[in-house]
Amino acid sequence: MKSFYKLKKYLIYFAILIGSIIFLTSVYLFFPKSLESIDNRLRDFMFIIRGEIPTSNNIVIVDIDEKSLKQLGQWPWSRDILAKLLQTLTLNEVAAIGFDIVFAEEDRTSPKKLFEKYNIKTDNNIDFDEIFANAISSSPVILGYQFQLLNSAFLQKDNTPSLPAIFI
Repeated sequence: MKSFYKLKKYLIYFAILIGSIIFLTSVYLFFPKSLESIDNRLRDFMFIIRGEIPTSNNIVIVDIDEKSLKQLGQWPWSRDILAKLLQTLTLNEVAAIGFDIVFAEEDRTSPKKLFEKYNIKTDNNIDFDEIFANAISSSPVILGYQFQLLNSAFLQKDNTPSLPAIFI
């Protein structure tokens, strides 16, 4: 008789555990923003407990802002301008340069590309992409990137699940 009550107690615990797992999984799949809000509050609280960390004056952000656009023209700038920027920063002995930009296409303003486009024969083979590549190779640069799936099976929408889950 005692083992029956013990078994009944374990079955109740097991049912509560399974119910909790199903509930939390459902909340995670169908209402991910609610868990994100809890996570954000918990993270804020942990930062408050940790306290302030002393800052460093050694970090400088070179931003493309309205003043820059007025002086150098509309974005995207040609790669020779970006190469000059890299060379100037490197000469000033920066430790690292990070671009939050993906350079996915060739520079359409490069003289070499323009001459090729209009079938003009010339000795002027200035290639802004090559100048920029040389500047990158001689500077401490971190570039932005984008993954591209090569297998077309992954690109079909039919294979993706219909649940609003978070994909990693």
